[in-house]
Amino acid sequence: LYPIHLNSKIYQMRIRVSDKNGWAVVAFADQEMIAARNQTILYKIAILYGMGILLSLLTAIVATRRITRPIAKLARGALAITTGDLKAKVDINDQDEFGFLAASFNQMASELRESFAKIKRQTEEMRKQENEFQTLVENAQDIISRLDKSMRYLYVNPVIESYIDVAAPDFIHKTNQEIGFPEEFYQPLEACYHKVFHTGNDRLLELEFPGFDGNSVYFQAHIIPEFDPHGRVETLLSVMRNITERKELEKNLARLDRLNLVGEMAAGIAHEVRNPMTTVRGYLQMMSRKAELAAYGDQFQLMIDELDRANDIISEFLALAKNKRVDLQMTNLNSIVKNLQPLIQADASIVDKMTVWELNEIPSVYADEKEVRQLILNLVRNGLEAMDAGGRLTISTWAEKGGVVLTIKDQGKGIKAEVLEKIGMPFMTTKDNGTGLGLAMCYSIAARHHAKIDIQTGNDGTSVAVRFPRGHWRHGK
Repeated sequence: LYPIHLNSKIYQMRIRVSDKNGWAVVAFADQEMIAARNQTILYKIAILYGMGILLSLLTAIVATRRITRPIAKLARGALAITTGDLKAKVDINDQDEFGFLAASFNQMASELRESFAKIKRQTEEMRKQENEFQTLVENAQDIISRLDKSMRYLYVNPVIESYIDVAAPDFIHKTNQEIGFPEEFYQPLEACYHKVFHTGNDRLLELEFPGFDGNSVYFQAHIIPEFDPHGRVETLLSVMRNITERKELEKNLARLDRLNLVGEMAAGIAHEVRNPMTTVRGYLQMMSRKAELAAYGDQFQLMIDELDRANDIISEFLALAKNKRVDLQMTNLNSIVKNLQPLIQADASIVDKMTVWELNEIPSVYADEKEVRQLILNLVRNGLEAMDAGGRLTISTWAEKGGVVLTIKDQGKGIKAEVLEKIGMPFMTTKDNGTGLGLAMCYSIAARHHAKIDIQTGNDGTSVAVRFPRGHWRHGK
């Protein structure tokens, strides 16, 4: 195109030459007309382009809404589940990918609801079991505790408070030494702890707790290792059971075994020994009356007295016999005590000591009066011998549920712990001229009457209580 100016107008000229015959064609066009046509074409194109863009935008908006709406529903459903609303559900019914995602989401939500419901039930069951276990542990009579490797308490149940004046929460993160346990108590215990930590095997240990009230308590401790996920001992569980009653029972059984042995010995040899002793005593008495032997009268009397003493010892042996015949009759202990009152008061006045009588109204019991009389006299004489001049011996009776109690209390210096452990065993005595059979005989008499002897002792004296059951039974004569 070539611009040409003709008649004050601008024309566009175009020349095209034919390749076949060489002819040339010259065309002229008014430039303003061409510009006007181009303007019209461009306007139409712009309108078409704008309509196309608008249509594209509308299509994009519709498509975006079709995509974002189900996505938003899925997002809201996911958000609801994350905030704990397990009932959330996505309502998309289209048969496309979003419909498939919605169905999968709803199925997942349903499975989550079932899983959480199951977990909730299991959690509630575990919480219930935990509460039951905690109630059981905190109300158990055994001392249950957990300790770490530094021997510090991580837990201890409240029953510990009945043995030491320290609250259970105050044990946490403290050692036995910091709490104030006696060294002779916790040293063997901690030695056992170290062995369990080292070997990983549980152990049993019996130990004595001196007690802050002066009375020893015996425990059996079961030390159990607790392992971490790697199989190493991380903590220890200690279960300590009070076996004081069992220890006392073992002592009583040992005492009874000795009593039975002595009783069998007594029953076997008493008559064999008494017969020759009676013969010897008779000859001594006969010889002491002869004039030619009058100078030896004191020696004869000494020998007769020694034979009588030996005979008394044999009588005490016989009183220990397990199968000794007893004559149980309904009787009142007060009447037995009153009959002995003059004799006891006389014995007390001779050694410048006093007696106090506190006899309350009591029911009758089945008893062998002779044996009970011997039991009372033995206990009274022990009480009198335990006191210095001016001491007071109190003899009392009263009724309690299930029986009648006879108590003899002195104001002596008390019984030493090592003696108290062996008291009632045959031949155990602290007296210079004692046989060690008096209290043993008392225990035998009590056993034949189904009675129980309780001894309380301290620096202010000793109280011996004999508890007789009510007269609702009668053991064979």
